[in-house]
Amino acid sequence: MTTLIRSRNHTLTTAIAAMTYNQPGLIDGLAERLHPFLTVLDNGSNPPISAPSRLPYHIIRVPENRYFAGGWNYAMPQIRTAWVAMLNDDITGISLEMIDSLVDEAEAHGYAAISPAFNSPHTHMQPAGLGLHRVSSIDWVAVLVRKEAWDAVGGFDAVSFPGYGCDLDIAYKFKQLGYRLAVDDRHVIHHMGGTAAIAGGTQTVQGNVTSMNQSFQRLYGVKDWVEFTQKYL
Repeated sequence: MTTLIRSRNHTLTTAIAAMTYNQPGLIDGLAERLHPFLTVLDNGSNPPISAPSRLPYHIIRVPENRYFAGGWNYAMPQIRTAWVAMLNDDITGISLEMIDSLVDEAEAHGYAAISPAFNSPHTHMQPAGLGLHRVSSIDWVAVLVRKEAWDAVGGFDAVSFPGYGCDLDIAYKFKQLGYRLAVDDRHVIHHMGGTAAIAGGTQTVQGNVTSMNQSFQRLYGVKDWVEFTQKYL
């Protein structure tokens, strides 16, 4: 694994990892922008992802599709850098310079995780001219996370939230331990959407939403994810 050590203000190492499931074309597009630092988390693709010879990258292979949360939980213990860029495969506009800058900002202001803005359906993740600002939760699409904080909360709850909702649940766990989250909308990417849903338990958005809400009801006694955010975040 090749790690990024290029910050202006610190010597912390950053691993850049992207999860994929049966999307070699999307991964090749990311590799073009993030070579030679990209690590690919192959979440049980069939056939397995293979790195092209012209753009080789390190591959962590999950034995089978463990869905979004389970795939990341499998990979993260194998990554031992101070920061990890946890990327979906269906994003564009990300760059090494952006990743480096986000780590700098998070480190300087004491954030445990930070994200660029993007075309999220959730307002707090969209570009709004706020610059660097604190948020209660992050849509887990292109997140820079402090590995120490990730380890402290124990990663995602992959049993209760294999797909949707794992990012809200982990945000609550970060909050309980006093960690803070941020979005910096001076950096903006585009999220295609859909591939994480497929790798997240079902092939429909509604299927993922239903499963997520049932878990929030069971674990937190709320009717859905919206009430969870209002009550706990």
